[in-house]
Amino acid sequence: MDERIPTESALSERLSVSRNPVREAVRVLAHVRLLQLRQGDDTYVRAQYDPGKTLRRIDRAALRDRIEVRLTLEVEAARLAAA
Repeated sequence: MDERIPTESALSERLSVSRNPVREAVRVLAHVRLLQLRQGDDTYVRAQYDPGKTLRRIDRAALRDRIEVRLTLEVEAARLAAA
């Protein structure tokens, strides 16, 4: 069964970022089929995929989307390193 992820507001609070980067990161991850957005429901982690296939899909994503995902991940990495 797919695992539900926290809401955008919960993720933005946990990551100490605004909701916009979280929303964009979720959108990119849904585009490469790592997450599934269910209208009127929550967002779920999909079944695991071949990492090479996933990286190729991310590589085809728009540069702006990739940068936003990277910034979101880097903020969390920096927060964890500081802690």
